[in-house]
Amino acid sequence: MNLIKISATDSTNAAMKRLLDTEALKDGTLLWSDFQSEGRGQRGASWQSDSGKNLTFSLLKEETYIKTQDQFGITMAVSMAVSRVLKARDIPEVRIKWPNDILSGRHKICGILIENTLQGAYIRRSIIGVGLNVNQQAFEGLPRAASLRMVTGAEVEREPLLLELRKAILEELERLALCGAGIYRKGYEGELYGMGEAMRFRLPGGEAFRAEILGVGPRGKLQLRREDDTPLACGFKEIELLY
Repeated sequence: MNLIKISATDSTNAAMKRLLDTEALKDGTLLWSDFQSEGRGQRGASWQSDSGKNLTFSLLKEETYIKTQDQFGITMAVSMAVSRVLKARDIPEVRIKWPNDILSGRHKICGILIENTLQGAYIRRSIIGVGLNVNQQAFEGLPRAASLRMVTGAEVEREPLLLELRKAILEELERLALCGAGIYRKGYEGELYGMGEAMRFRLPGGEAFRAEILGVGPRGKLQLRREDDTPLACGFKEIELLY
């Protein structure tokens, strides 16, 4: 296994890309940093992380053998891999907040940022960035954020958890390549926060409204039914869940 440990970087995904510009890295290379100054989440949100307290890492998957049309399959596979590891460690009420945040109860404990390079009908390369709040005990101005230590009361040794996550993610990506994205939808929807419930949403520049979460489409769009029975399908940059 190629494990690269650094003390600080702007973001592990960006650092991984810079390394790839200058050298060939093995499939499964893991880049782990104690601190990210410019960690990013969905919608360009910043990721708050105290140095040495959490897990901020990127995993390189080369020659994925995953079809371009199954890109959302990577999101489902990685989200469910992280969820599986956390459940095995008895983290309470683990759920996936569409498309790929991980919650404990109503608190966000993990964010995932996946960047794919396409080549024809297949995904040539995937860089999977994960930010998991582990031992940090306060998140200023972020009332919905929490860490594993906050929800369990126990400090967690980070490196064993890191290796468990790497193993689970690679296992699920191999399964995805062999079986296709369709095998994940039922399980992913079963772990989806708010599935089958009426939740509050907002479209860009619009007012909040309520809609029932019905599931996800083949390309990852969130399938909703508004209170007037109008169906709605939205990509992750097209709607915001107000939870």
